Amino acid sequence: MSEGSEYNVNLKHPKPINYSVSKLSIINSSQGYDDDSSENNNEHSPPYVTGSRVNANSFNTTSRQVYADRFVDLNLVDRQIKVHFLDNEVILDSINYKHSFLLKCQIGLSFCCLLNVGMADQTTGILLPSLMDYYHVDNSIVSYIFLVQFLGFLLAATTNDFLHKTFGVRGTILSAQLACIICFGVCSLKPPFAFLIIIYLLNGFSTGCQNSTFNSWAGKLNYNNQILGLLHAAYGIGSILTPVFGAFVLKHSNGNWNEWYFILVLNASLLFISCYFGFKNENNIKHLFLLQNKPNRQRQPFKESQTNYEKFTFFKILQNKTIWFFSIPLFLIIGNEVSMGNWLYNYLMVIHNISTTASSFITSSFWLCLTVGRVVLGFIIGHFFEKKEIKVLYYLCISISLFTFLFAIIPIVTIKCMNAFVVGFFVGPVFATTAIAAMQVLPLELHISGVTFITSMGGSGSGVVPYLVGLLSSLNGEEDAKGLKLFPWISFVNFALATCIFTYFYQHYYHRDKHTTDRDNELEMDDDINYETL
Repeated sequence: MSEGSEYNVNLKHPKPINYSVSKLSIINSSQGYDDDSSENNNEHSPPYVTGSRVNANSFNTTSRQVYADRFVDLNLVDRQIKVHFLDNEVILDSINYKHSFLLKCQIGLSFCCLLNVGMADQTTGILLPSLMDYYHVDNSIVSYIFLVQFLGFLLAATTNDFLHKTFGVRGTILSAQLACIICFGVCSLKPPFAFLIIIYLLNGFSTGCQNSTFNSWAGKLNYNNQILGLLHAAYGIGSILTPVFGAFVLKHSNGNWNEWYFILVLNASLLFISCYFGFKNENNIKHLFLLQNKPNRQRQPFKESQTNYEKFTFFKILQNKTIWFFSIPLFLIIGNEVSMGNWLYNYLMVIHNISTTASSFITSSFWLCLTVGRVVLGFIIGHFFEKKEIKVLYYLCISISLFTFLFAIIPIVTIKCMNAFVVGFFVGPVFATTAIAAMQVLPLELHISGVTFITSMGGSGSGVVPYLVGLLSSLNGEEDAKGLKLFPWISFVNFALATCIFTYFYQHYYHRDKHTTDRDNELEMDDDINYETL
């Protein structure tokens, strides 16, 4: 960090920062100021920064202090700077990976974390036959693993905002990795089945925390569509690797299915150590600063804002219609995504009598298409449809429902699998695009808690929907899991329901409010430009 790259943030005087000139200028603050002075009295008003870029080399703290009284525009920060906030030092970095080596490392670590999450999610699917064999249970009983993971996701949804405000982004990530280590460490010991189910609560909590944290964190970066596309592609890569390498481990472990869990424990341990150092600046004070770092008219003195944030509890989130319109479709879509990834393997073997090796490769191909969709469509959306993510989600939902219907109704296995691959391709970018779209329409104080709830609900679907598939397949009254023939139609019904809900939101709320939102944005832009300068 360059010496002297320091802000001293004073929130009592909300004077705007003027970015209208091309060269950075700094006002000397040696004369001090009076807290009760008028804003129009330049002699006593706090100095502020003008310029098109906040360049850390331009600061000299030995003779000057710089006040950012309106807000710090992170888009203009090109390297690390210090901000004094709540008697603590906050280190801000560029949100453009091109300007920050640390940010590149953090993005790389987030990819590794989501890759391990993908491996963890697919572990249940690849071990289902071994678990049923070892514990002598059927589909409906072993599916309780998915249901308990759903409870873990709910735990993540209700505690994630608290974890961020208490421990920051780093503390939340470390909590998730620790939960993962404990869960898979216990599973590797082959515990009694009841205890195995209970301990999977921690895996749901870990996955929910990591999904919501990395989505909300990466969603605020430059090139967020592309980064989130790659981030979820890393999850897809983990899901691709698990059926292939998991089958290899099972084949050469002489029935010791628990050996696969050792790999997951090792991965989580390495990620815990790496994230401890990689996210060292992402503490709770920085999180609180970013919560109140609002532009112009949205800004309030921090004490008042802090009170407002305390009011945005979990129950306040439940009352927000926009959050529910994003949460329910994502719950169904991600639930079906994981359901297809987990039950497609068994469905092909039981219903269509396809070999274990072929089924594992078809399942991996589904995840491969999903990963390609996340990367390719993520870049296309980011390049051609930026700020139009809600409209993109609308057409993605329609496409997914159409090809799932073809997957269910066509009896030919080859064509059925091709349709499943296309479904995976279009499902790929949904999670990341939903997180970005939600941040465009939610107020700033709900960006973390709201997106956390939305993504946690989406992750919760990965516990509930696979459980329902296993339950319904057993309740169909046929032996040897032949009830799995309902699996394609369950997937279609869920995708179609998600499409109907999001279509209602798109037609009745988004279009109705879009004109008003655009008008407010124009007024806010005018408010940014028309202000007094010193």
